Amino acid sequence: MERQFLFEVKAAILNDAWVMELVNKLADHHRYSADHCLNVADLGVTLSLATSRLNTDLSEQLWVAGALHDIGKLDVPAELLDDSRKLTEEEWQMIEGHVRAGYEKVDNPRYEAARNILIQHHEFGQRRYPRNGSERRQGERATERRNPEPVLIEAAKMLAVADSYHASRTREGRDHQATMEYLRQDFNGECSGYLDTMAAIGC
Repeated sequence: MERQFLFEVKAAILNDAWVMELVNKLADHHRYSADHCLNVADLGVTLSLATSRLNTDLSEQLWVAGALHDIGKLDVPAELLDDSRKLTEEEWQMIEGHVRAGYEKVDNPRYEAARNILIQHHEFGQRRYPRNGSERRQGERATERRNPEPVLIEAAKMLAVADSYHASRTREGRDHQATMEYLRQDFNGECSGYLDTMAAIGC
């Protein structure tokens, strides 16, 4: 059932030339980021199904948000994305800018919900951006026209967990157990329900 649902969600999107053009641009710029995005999209929808929190339409929006969540990295030099040394604060800010850049690039009325999921997915955990702390609570510096619907915040949490899980497994090389320990520490109590689900379904 899970595989069939995921197949149906993806089938509705993969024929969308607008989405796939962006995915292919990212693949040309940085292959790992594009592959990571597609895997995160699948993981996010798997979380959606396992928790029964989103309907089919919003699951499709979540898949698009996952597939394009790093599209803003088109504006970040590929060599910086691959750099394994400790980055300077200025370099971190350049990388963190990919979220707002991605929000601007996903400028398609059909995917407005995906856009709102994407812009929030790094606002959970210890290093939150683009908004954090009181900015996040009060909506300050919100140059984006965000939709505050609780269901979209839940979808953003699913994307955050899926993103962090896949990056930990593939970029950091942690196994499933070590990844879950790392995520629970990093999210510090947030997204705990989705972390529990990921612990059960993770691969």
